[in-house]
Amino acid sequence: MYKIGIVNATKNSMEPINDVLETKESLVTAQHFSDFELLSDIREAGGVKKPFIRRVIRLLEEAESQQVDGVALSCSSFTPYVDLLRSLFDFPIVSVDYDMLEKSVEVGTKIGVISTLPTAGKTTKSIIESIATKQNKNVEIYSEIVDQAGKAILNGQEEEHNRLIIETIIELSAKCDVIVLAQLSMCRVLRQKVELQNDIPILTSADFCISSLINTLGRKEEGLGCSILSV
Repeated sequence: MYKIGIVNATKNSMEPINDVLETKESLVTAQHFSDFELLSDIREAGGVKKPFIRRVIRLLEEAESQQVDGVALSCSSFTPYVDLLRSLFDFPIVSVDYDMLEKSVEVGTKIGVISTLPTAGKTTKSIIESIATKQNKNVEIYSEIVDQAGKAILNGQEEEHNRLIIETIIELSAKCDVIVLAQLSMCRVLRQKVELQNDIPILTSADFCISSLINTLGRKEEGLGCSILSV
């Protein structure tokens, strides 16, 4: 049995991760380590600052004290800092979105990126460009930052958040062959049926993230359960 930690920067990331954990066919226990003010502080500061990285390190230290086997970072704003964080700890650390973004480059050439936080949108676009370069593939990236949706979800206005994201999905679907929802909190919109003219994939990060961590830990067994704890 593997014990994994989930580091959260907002409450809104926990539900999508828990949904995946409850259906994963692997025997893992998942413990949450959270700083629920972190994402709003990043938004207010206009990006990730050194004090925010130190706050993530403190959460990772909590996870270490609980003897986790590995950690998934559920906030895409910290993806550029994963290598730094890995150098400080002896357990695997995976970003929420890297495997998803690799998949977007694999399946598409015109990639739509939707985010609700400017930092996440900029980071996601940069990572996709880097992946495409490594794969020697030309891609066009259409990035949309739906700032009002981000403010809506932080204020508990889920319906308004979903409406704005769905409108953007429909708009991008006319010119893209794959769409990426850059933040974990956006997964909730796909609980609703989104009517698109083109049957294109819409990628979200929760499943990719947990699968990546399990694969990193070398665990691919089927038919197993999952239990979830919070701190």
